Amino acid sequence: DQAVGRISTHFADQPDEEARIRTGIAHAYTNLMQLDAAEAQLQQAVAVAPEASHARADALRARGMLAWTRGRTEAARTDFLAAHAQYAALQRDREAGIVDNDLAQLMLDLGRAAEAVPYAERTVASAHALGLPDTSLGARLDTLGGALHLSGDLDGADRVYREAIAVLARALPRSAVSHSIALNNHGLVLRDRGQPADALARFTEAIATREAALGADDPGLAGPLANAATLQAGLGQLAEASASIERALSLAERAYAPDYVGRARIHLAAAEVALARSDGIDATRHAEAALAVYAKADSPDARGVERARAALARAAELSSR
Repeated sequence: DQAVGRISTHFADQPDEEARIRTGIAHAYTNLMQLDAAEAQLQQAVAVAPEASHARADALRARGMLAWTRGRTEAARTDFLAAHAQYAALQRDREAGIVDNDLAQLMLDLGRAAEAVPYAERTVASAHALGLPDTSLGARLDTLGGALHLSGDLDGADRVYREAIAVLARALPRSAVSHSIALNNHGLVLRDRGQPADALARFTEAIATREAALGADDPGLAGPLANAATLQAGLGQLAEASASIERALSLAERAYAPDYVGRARIHLAAAEVALARSDGIDATRHAEAALAVYAKADSPDARGVERARAALARAAELSSR
């Protein structure tokens, strides 16, 4: 922290370098979950970086990522669009493609799949044009699969996810995390296609892949664990579902920012597992927690809100019996 206070003095005549250093420090603060300190550094990085510079574009993207983490989704979108415009003006096609992917994923996080599709298609086309490695291509195919899925094109999503999984499998073990994400997301498509056993197998494979790469305490396991829990509950595997959702809740509590929409999805899954156990009190608690997170989002996930309200209504029926 003492070194941070001397940055302006040491780099008074080097605004590009000052902006880069502040952006790097912000990443370190973010990893330590010191989000206010990270935001302060990024605000200064954007302020000092010259217009139409790579350093400014990098700082804008980093600030957008932080805003997204903190639930400020419209601010994140504004920064991503500004970063994309700067990268495009600088003919930094690789970085512009990365921001297209950010925008697609952000729109998906907000439940605005129709807006995500063109960003996702553009970022896949960019990966092919630039000859990016399988790790990058696979991750972008995964994003496109998500956009197609949430747009209602289950056949297209199934096709794209199978391609993503095959591409990422070629890059193992380096692609383990992305491979796990694609497996989890393909599981969601299979679930919606009415193939619960196949979907649960995908979630189980996603969990095992991620655990092998990052360990059992990795917070990224919360999503596939919650997805597995809801299917296990639906298949009557209540003990397994309870164990999966408790683990997902513990991981999310330790690692997710309070207003991050991903936390709402974990609570929503917990509410649905509680309903399967006929536990109206627990279901109410988690459905209300999900709705509280969605209420703070700039553009709440309409589908998630609908599911949370339905869970709350079913919980009320249980409690009134």
